[in-house]
Amino acid sequence: WGGGIILYRSYALYQENKSYDVLQGTIPHFNLTNMEIAYTINGEKSDNPFPEQGNNYYVEKVVCSDGVIATWNDELWGLVNIKNEKKSNKIKCEINFVDKNFSNYLVINDQSLKKIEHDATDQTGSYATTDYRYVGATPNNYVCLESDGECSDDELYRIIGVIPTQKDAEGAYENRVKLIKNTSYGEYIWTGSTDNQSNDWTKSTLNKETLNQTYWEKISDYHQYIDPTKWYLGGYSAPAQAAHTYNFENVYNAERGIIAKNDNAIYDVRNIGLMYISDYLFANESEEYSCSDTSTCGGNNWLKISIPSVNEWLITHHLVNGHTYVFVRMNAGGVYFGDADHYSYITRPVFNLKGEVKYESGTGEKTNPYKITVES
Repeated sequence: WGGGIILYRSYALYQENKSYDVLQGTIPHFNLTNMEIAYTINGEKSDNPFPEQGNNYYVEKVVCSDGVIATWNDELWGLVNIKNEKKSNKIKCEINFVDKNFSNYLVINDQSLKKIEHDATDQTGSYATTDYRYVGATPNNYVCLESDGECSDDELYRIIGVIPTQKDAEGAYENRVKLIKNTSYGEYIWTGSTDNQSNDWTKSTLNKETLNQTYWEKISDYHQYIDPTKWYLGGYSAPAQAAHTYNFENVYNAERGIIAKNDNAIYDVRNIGLMYISDYLFANESEEYSCSDTSTCGGNNWLKISIPSVNEWLITHHLVNGHTYVFVRMNAGGVYFGDADHYSYITRPVFNLKGEVKYESGTGEKTNPYKITVES
């Protein structure tokens, strides 16, 4: 079939029939009056009119009954390539529209994002069991937060993933785009003082002064894009030896757990943080979800950066070997731990974008990074 085909449309699930144009398809031995089109918005029934082209929605998926396959076409704003190979006489297709924000855009349009399923954790329960991450050595995940002109290397950020996140202690979870600075902000000590010999992130001068004061003021033009984040601070244990295998899921669960060293806090609400161990691990192209800290953790991993003889702070504290140990991404690519009150290491700020941030342009390549906008 070509051209416009008038079918039944419903304002909620298969109710209150209205006309709807299905624009192309092959429906053998089928009476068109026996096809119904229903829709939802963000997975929920809606009493609003059928979304019009040029609105603030994407189509996330189309699900039809009886094995019928149909594809949504944004340019035609209708279903195309409709196939009814079982020759069913009664078909129902449901179209799910989702808000046109940056996180939905990435999940729907960027096929290089890897979907990862997790078990429920102590802090996040079942609310953060599915996320989408960039993996491998060279994903196209660059973002430029500058609204005008070209981005310098210092102004580029990269997307860790689209991850369910809270923006306050008891807040709702929402899929938010998590960014990390593409280059180091500098080398800093964790505590800044031998009077504060603690690996508690909430007490760290790197947290309170360097990142959430000095750096936050430096990026004042970007505040419109950024919401606070609840950073989960459960501790993790690794043996005191150079060779250790990290199971990605075990680390993820520990970070979002309720076990902490001494009286450390188990979460902190701030604008700026650092990447978790699990952020670094899941960026590794591994089907086994495990790696060795001396070799494979930094193998095919875009989050590894090479600056001679300098490690990088992570946000996770160590549970066993002393109260001042914090995990670091080693220059060689592995993960180990360093003393918070002795060393200065690379710092790459991490933050989450507001849920309402919209995609504007770009393909994610370094030469054509994603541009975003916030509606006023």
